[in-house]
Amino acid sequence: LVNPFWAGMPDPFKDEAQVAYLKAQNIAFMPQHQYFDKYVLTKAGVAMADNHAIKAKLGFSDAQAFKQSMLDAVQRVASTRSGEDCGEGFQKGAWDTLFASIEH
Repeated sequence: LVNPFWAGMPDPFKDEAQVAYLKAQNIAFMPQHQYFDKYVLTKAGVAMADNHAIKAKLGFSDAQAFKQSMLDAVQRVASTRSGEDCGEGFQKGAWDTLFASIEH
């Protein structure tokens, strides 16, 4: 992780191109809402499952709450992805600039 862990997710996931691609392939989009979200593989496919007990034990809410300034900023970009973990393949873009200007 490149962001402080115990504060929860730093920003909501958004990637319009990826969502459009998945939709075109008839693949369900299941974005992460909080650390320790749980995904289960069944015969019917992948599904999200409740993981409340683990999240609560670690002090996380079921879904990360974001300040309105963060939600407003996310609406202004097509994607909140900044590249691979640890900056590998990092491509600075609109989200990086906007994110840097938001009060955390």
